[in-house]
This record gives sequence, C-alpha cells and structure tokens, in this order.
Amino acid sequence: MKTAEIPNNRFVVFGSGRSGLAAAKLLKRHGASVAVADEKPVDPNSPAAVELAEADILLFSGESSSKAFEGRDVIVLSPGIPRYHPRVGRALSGGLRVIGEIELASAFVPEDSRVIAITGTNGKTTTTAWISHLLTQAGFDAPAVGNIGASWSESVDQPRTDPGNTIFVVETSSFQLESVEDLHPNIALLTNLAPDHLDRYSNYGEYVAAKKHILRNLTPDDAFLWNSDNTDSRTFFSTANTRTFCFSASGDTGMPGAFMSGDILCVRDENEVATELLGSDDLPLPGQHNLENALATALAATLAGAPIEAIREGLRTFRGVEHRIEFCGEKNGVRYYNDSKATNIDSLEKALKSFRAPVILIAGGRHKGTSYDVLKELVGERVKRVLAIGEAAQLMEESWSAVTSVVRARNMEDAVRQACATSESGDVVLLSPACSSYDMYNNYEERGRDFKARVQAVL
Repeated sequence: MKTAEIPNNRFVVFGSGRSGLAAAKLLKRHGASVAVADEKPVDPNSPAAVELAEADILLFSGESSSKAFEGRDVIVLSPGIPRYHPRVGRALSGGLRVIGEIELASAFVPEDSRVIAITGTNGKTTTTAWISHLLTQAGFDAPAVGNIGASWSESVDQPRTDPGNTIFVVETSSFQLESVEDLHPNIALLTNLAPDHLDRYSNYGEYVAAKKHILRNLTPDDAFLWNSDNTDSRTFFSTANTRTFCFSASGDTGMPGAFMSGDILCVRDENEVATELLGSDDLPLPGQHNLENALATALAATLAGAPIEAIREGLRTFRGVEHRIEFCGEKNGVRYYNDSKATNIDSLEKALKSFRAPVILIAGGRHKGTSYDVLKELVGERVKRVLAIGEAAQLMEESWSAVTSVVRARNMEDAVRQACATSESGDVVLLSPACSSYDMYNNYEERGRDFKARVQAVL
C-alpha cells in the first residue's frame, strides 16, 4: 500500500491487540477514516478501549463487531487474524481489499531507512533479535519488530532524528506474508524451510508459496540470504530476482556469504574476500541451529554495513530470546530448559540435538498435522522419558512408546512435578512441545511462563 492511498480509503483494523491498536492510531494520524473490530467482547474500561477512545477511534467488539466492516474499503489484519477467517473471506468476496499490519507499516518507512525482513520455519525470532542486537551495538537504530511481538506500526511512527541510520529488523510469518503487496525489504533472509502449519495449509507447497511472498518486490540491488544446508531453501534461491548470498554451517560453499572454516565463522564478500570472525566456542548459544542463526546474523550485518569488529562483539554478547532453549535453573544436578517456542517437529529435533545429557521431555499441545513418527529414532536415542500434555498426548504416546517411556500429565504443573520426582543428577528437563499452545494457553509465551513458574516452585 502507498501512503498516498491512505486518506482516500476507509479502513477497519481487525483485532484490538497491540499491533491492531498501533495500526489504527497510525492510520488515524495520517488522515484515514478508521474503526477497530474485535469479535471478542472488549471491556469499555480496558486499556485498549480507553486508548482507542482517546484517539477518537470507534471500537466494535463482540456481537457488534460486524458493524465495523460496514462501508469500509480496506481491512487491516492484526497478526493473530488469519486470512482464511470467515469474515475475511466474505470481505474478499465482496471486493474489499485485505492487507496485513506489516504491509501497512511498510508504507511509512522513511525513504532513507532500510528494512531487513526475516522469515523461515525455525530460527526467525532468534535471528531477528540477534541482528537487532548486533546492529544496535554497531551504532544503528535497529528496532526488532513484526512477528517477534513488537508492533512495526508503532515503531515506524516514532520520530527519528536520523532516518538514514535506521534499519527495521522485521520478523515475518507465513500468515503475515499472505497479506503483503508492496513490502520491499532491502535484505530478505530465509532461515530454513520444513513442513509446518499443515493444520492451516492443505499441503507443504501452499506453506512455501506463502513464504515466497517475501521475494515479490526485491530488485537487483537488494539481497536475498538463504541457508544452503537446507535443501528446501533452494526453491527460493532459484526464483530470487536479486543478489543472493548463502550461509552454511557445514563448510565453505565457495560463494559469497557466511560459512564455517573448521571451527571459525567466516564471511566472504562479492569480491571473494573472506574474513574470519570468531570461533564457534565464543558463541553464547548452544546447538547447531544457533550456529546457523549466528552465520545468518553475521551475513545480514555485513551486508547492512556493520564493521567487522562490531559484528564479532555482537555475536559474542547476545544472550538469546525468551522461550528458545532458555535456561531456567538447576537443582540437584538437574537442569531445566524452556523451549516453548518449539511449536513444530523440526524445532523439537533441533532442541534434542542441542543436549548430550539424558532428556526428560515435556511435549504436547495442539497437533499441527505432521506425524511424530519422524522423530522416533531420535527420541529413542536422546529421551529417557516423555511427559505428554494436551490434545496431542495420545498421538505422541502412539508414536514413541515403543522407544521410550511415555507418561501422560494432566497439565504443566503435573508434568513439572513428575519430571522433578523422576529425574537424576545429570539429566535435562526440557519443555519443547512440538505443538501449538492453543488447546491450553493463549500463546506459546504464556505456556513458557507457566513452565518457568512451575520450575521455580520446585527449585
């Protein structure tokens, strides 16, 4: 969407969460007619309702939410509203235009500012946060926004004294990318691809097609970064109409990008000049997947113009992201880790491969359509006991009970209690669900914080 179109259209923002509120206020400040719709009842005295009232923006919630769509031209979807929502489908059939919150925010990026957009199946949030951390350390104004939880609409509307020094680091999900039109990143980064969200997409190809929207507006002057160790990422590489750079944790690809030379992280520019950065032992986060995240981060920062010494320092000093193999404490030689962001099979696999110690695994939640049989061998090798929770507990029991002990737990409190009671010195208790959280929680953050609270109660 172009900013010149804003005053000439009537908008409804669907969803009254943080990003929805910010999008509505952004539109209002730029002269648009805007209302907010939320299908859940919103208390008139709630902070969201008060904030909208103060901005003179109408809120329609609960049974009255349908009124917000009357006479509107454009629907702006909050991050939590899927494009397949029945109301959105009816709007599309009626000729309304539907865009996402990140599409709206991208229209207001100052001409001199830049955008790094990150997508992929796993590693998006860690890589987004790591790039933001590193570029900030290097002296850039580099807010991490988008699917990471911070509203881009809010950030882009803040006054900046030097827009040319601003780089928006934007995490984008497949859901968000479904509703982009003019989003134009200067650097697009794909962490990896693996089957996910098959409860939403009819097949893997549809999921990949949604991810490919990140490429649609790239020019030959932009850059696309991809993981050459991930076979499915090649489907992107072959269709990118821009400069391409790869990163590899398995060795030197011989191409411009980031790679490992033995245990040393290196970058190579387009002039084929390679520079050593630091050893893998100097990285603060464990696991092969975080080595890939570090290489992607270093490559993005290099292309953004960060000095080499700042890249080294930013790689060393990053302390990780909540809910991503997050250390929660230790008691009697047993270590507890929160990996609540592991909402699919691939991320659970990466988590299990990060530990050499025996694992007591807390897993389960809402099944997303991929068979747990693919991890049968790995679970048998690494996991001494599974404590299965949520709707997927029976499926996990059916897949893994032949290779390890699988025990049902009533809830998170029961799972942590059982883990504490049966663990031995040297064990790791790991929450890595391989499922979405929506059967028991509002989101994976709530699930992770519940786990941490239960762990603190037994430490």
